[in-house]
Amino acid sequence: MASSCRTGSRTGYSSTGKLNPDAVHGPLRACAGTVGTPSKGWPMPVFMIERRYADDLELSADAADGVNRINSDEGVQWLYSFLSADKRKTYCLYEAPSAEAIRRAAARAGLPADVVVEMIATVRPDGSLVPL
Repeated sequence: MASSCRTGSRTGYSSTGKLNPDAVHGPLRACAGTVGTPSKGWPMPVFMIERRYADDLELSADAADGVNRINSDEGVQWLYSFLSADKRKTYCLYEAPSAEAIRRAAARAGLPADVVVEMIATVRPDGSLVPL
């Protein structure tokens, strides 16, 4: 489950819809120290992980709790995942100090981590680029 400090906007947009660079990451700064947040107050890098499964994914609450405990040991936080219609792929969003920390946590949990990519921004339907 995502930390309570994840609530609120990460976009850095003002109420008028203009990008405010000083506001980007503002809500994350209040979360310092929650999940291995790097020193100096910088926000944790965000990664997208593609996982491919041989069989349909069935994840129980107990299994998810075990994954979350391992992630915590590695300084990794699972934010959420998208499950493909055939239940054989997930696209997961994580905060972690590094891609290697994600790979270590996945190996310990017995999960695939086929593709791990650091994300730096979102692209909005209007074409605007918003740093994470």
